[in-house]
Amino acid sequence: MKNLKYYHDLKYPFILEQDEDGSCFIQYPDLPGCMTCGATIEETLAMGEDAIKSWIESALRDGDNVPEPNCL
Repeated sequence: MKNLKYYHDLKYPFILEQDEDGSCFIQYPDLPGCMTCGATIEETLAMGEDAIKSWIESALRDGDNVPEPNCL
């Protein structure tokens, strides 16, 4: 059975956008609604990992499908 660790170990592609003030926004197209933002690129990437984990945990808990990553 595929669990949180299985999905979290996969590498989901992301889109990272940086504003003029240095803040960033990240989203994961394969995980609908999975997105976050941060003050720096480093912070945003770390928060993105937390967002993926939370998204997958919620989907597994609710019995929803967790898609595997597609290549961009």
